[in-house]
Amino acid sequence: MRRTFLDTFGRVSAVNPALLRNMFKTLTGDVSSAANTHEAEIDARLAQFIDDEDETLVWDLRVNNGRPETYLPFLERCQQYLASCVETSVSDRRHDDVIEGEVVTHMATALNATDFYDQVIKTCPPDIAIPSLQWLRWQFWPRHPGSAASKRYTGRIRVKYMIMARQMRENHIDQYYASAMFRYQKEFCVRFHNYTSLICQDDKHTIKVGEPGLPVSAVERGKQVLVAKDQTFEVADHDFTKFSLSPSVSFKVEIPDSMMGSFYRGVVYVGLKENAFEASSCLRHLAEYSATVPRDNPIECHYHDGGPDHNVRHMRNKLANIAYFLDRNLDALSSVQTPHKHSWKNPAERCMSILNIGLQGVGLMRQKTASCEDKLKNAGNLGAIRNLESILPQIRQEVLDAVQPVKDLLGDVFSRLKLKDEPLRPFQAASRDDISALAQTLTRIDPDFDASVLTDSKKTVKPGRLILDFIKKHCLERHYMFSIKRCGDADCVCGKPSLPEEIFHDLHHLPDPTASPTEADKYMNFQV
Repeated sequence: MRRTFLDTFGRVSAVNPALLRNMFKTLTGDVSSAANTHEAEIDARLAQFIDDEDETLVWDLRVNNGRPETYLPFLERCQQYLASCVETSVSDRRHDDVIEGEVVTHMATALNATDFYDQVIKTCPPDIAIPSLQWLRWQFWPRHPGSAASKRYTGRIRVKYMIMARQMRENHIDQYYASAMFRYQKEFCVRFHNYTSLICQDDKHTIKVGEPGLPVSAVERGKQVLVAKDQTFEVADHDFTKFSLSPSVSFKVEIPDSMMGSFYRGVVYVGLKENAFEASSCLRHLAEYSATVPRDNPIECHYHDGGPDHNVRHMRNKLANIAYFLDRNLDALSSVQTPHKHSWKNPAERCMSILNIGLQGVGLMRQKTASCEDKLKNAGNLGAIRNLESILPQIRQEVLDAVQPVKDLLGDVFSRLKLKDEPLRPFQAASRDDISALAQTLTRIDPDFDASVLTDSKKTVKPGRLILDFIKKHCLERHYMFSIKRCGDADCVCGKPSLPEEIFHDLHHLPDPTASPTEADKYMNFQV
């Protein structure tokens, strides 16, 4: 019957034989195999564009059939758009793992495939060949890789459709202004690419640490845990703990050559801090930068949230940045923060989902202290544990020793994780001596300055006239930015510039975002 159908209608019409075969299979339910592999490939492509009801797909497939990729420049534009424009995700997981360490982005910047298609076309010059929309859809990653339809997807564009989850963001009156400030900072980094380092910092949510003999799950209950060889235990059926660790992420960005490049490549440094005696502070973060992140360039840009350990309006944090500026022997330092509840814009946030992978199925418990267990039993919170130091001076070191094996375990786990083929690099939290030594740097400006006000949060910070004069001469203070720059005077305490003279002459503080006179909630382009 199949041969009769093909012969009869093939003689009286100019219909392509492949289309006749598809018509026969559709009407009769025929499931017979093709006569050869060539016929099978043609039938598969015909079924593809019939299912999509897109006649332009025929031309797209024919153009790329066994010839050099006509649409390769367009695909490259798609990848550039994803790298430069996709700053949020539509899922709390941020991405899916796929083969060879790559990831699939859950796209949120583009509303849908059509909008994504239109946005990419706007970035293309006139000489780039533009494919059909449906051809572009087939380049996505399949929504369900195990389904039969997934065979039609090529996966060359690491994007997939995803239902939105937990993406509600609170608006802030300054969100556009702060976004413009961050864009200015990125454009500043691109302009002075050969002389600038960009470091993004953020602290992850605390990791609970169980008591001796009672490990708790690091992220979720009911998971398997990592244990020593020949040892077996279960995690406790509760999550009330006295001790916890805070992972601190410092992301040194590999600055691209243009704003179209990706700001999500670079080296990730991860440190673990015991929250009772190694609480985060601006001075501690900066001391860890000095010990961990190599000084490759005389200009540094920092980006972070606006928490108490980073808020650029706090005098304690301003002085910490000045101390770091002098100790690091920098020519310029700019510290920019996000608005309230907008830390999701921080590129360092992208690293948190990677840490979650390492924390899955890990049970944590501390060791016993040498002499303080009885006192710790009666301490119900971090404040009570800290207060014990006044009667037990040794408790600080004993607690840090008790959680050190936990830090070592997690450090080993994190070191096996990667961001775009670059392994994460664990580091140890800064010690009291490291922090005090950094604070003492301010005595270069004012020999009478009491550096202990920076290390003791209970003391009030009141800088003297010499430090205030330094701030007035070298610093620019804004609501979301604090910037320091050498004055160029060789006799000044800030030192002689290390940049080439012509580069230093063009170097200025980050400019204030200027509102566009024609568009609401828009700002003028970056100007140095």
